[in-house]
Amino acid sequence: MVRLPLVSCLLPALAACQGALPTSLRGAVAGGDPAQNASHPQEAGVVGQSEELLNATFQLSALAAYKVKTCSKTKKAKQCLMVRAKKADQEWSLSWTNYSNSDRWMTGPSSIRTDCSGFVRWALEGCGKEGLGKKVLKQIRTSGPQGRTRASNFYDAFGPTKLGSSKWCAVPDFRKVNKGDVLVYKIKGTKKEREGKDTGHIMIAYKKPIAYNETHDGKLVFVQKIIDSSAQPHFDFLGDKDTRYRCKKTEKCGAGVGYVFVFTDKRGKILAIRIRGPKKDRNAKTCTTKSKKKIACFSDTNHKTHLYRVGRLLR
Repeated sequence: MVRLPLVSCLLPALAACQGALPTSLRGAVAGGDPAQNASHPQEAGVVGQSEELLNATFQLSALAAYKVKTCSKTKKAKQCLMVRAKKADQEWSLSWTNYSNSDRWMTGPSSIRTDCSGFVRWALEGCGKEGLGKKVLKQIRTSGPQGRTRASNFYDAFGPTKLGSSKWCAVPDFRKVNKGDVLVYKIKGTKKEREGKDTGHIMIAYKKPIAYNETHDGKLVFVQKIIDSSAQPHFDFLGDKDTRYRCKKTEKCGAGVGYVFVFTDKRGKILAIRIRGPKKDRNAKTCTTKSKKKIACFSDTNHKTHLYRVGRLLR
């Protein structure tokens, strides 16, 4: 039986690409999650030629998943997810929406009770033409005790690793974000280290970002109008209030529209996103730009503990 050598030139970024066939596709892969890279005990030792042939076939097909998919040609996301998402653009009331870590109460415009990832999932399920929504969600892994598609799973789907999805392209330059793009951050660390069950947050861009000068130390500042499901309202901006502004602090708000502040470097790489002010005042803007515009302060904590990506649904 002829062995299939792994062609290293196909993917130079893989440290394992050294011209030799890896022991098993299920073994450790450079750049992957350590827990998911753990090899099964039965994979140790010499593997038979038949299994090597099978592994080689899978390995070659898996190489495509490692390509960095950037939105070089696709300038705007497929807008089918906005059909449902825009229904959140209405005045908040507890009778129609609240925030819940579940996908069980997503009946649509009359009532939607879910969290941020559940809301995006519901919006994607509205892409019914040719079953696109189901195909998109099928390529995104689930996690947690309920087996849900959570923020961290979307983060992985927007990336160039083996968990990446072919249904999305990445927008590495925030300045090029457009209507329908999906912003997500993943919180670093284990559940214990995160001090809770949250894996991050996910939201949909309602419009293009508004360039809002820069901080005194040179960070670019943007105001981004977003749609999401959140426990509390986000920022108001220039008289345009978050649709959940009537939601009391004791209530979990749910779906709505508001604003967040995004800080990037000179090339548009996201450094931090501030979704609201402190508990005492979710709308606090106590810092200023070079042009003396009032803004939310840059969060060093978010910068250190959050990983950011922007995904664009392909047509």
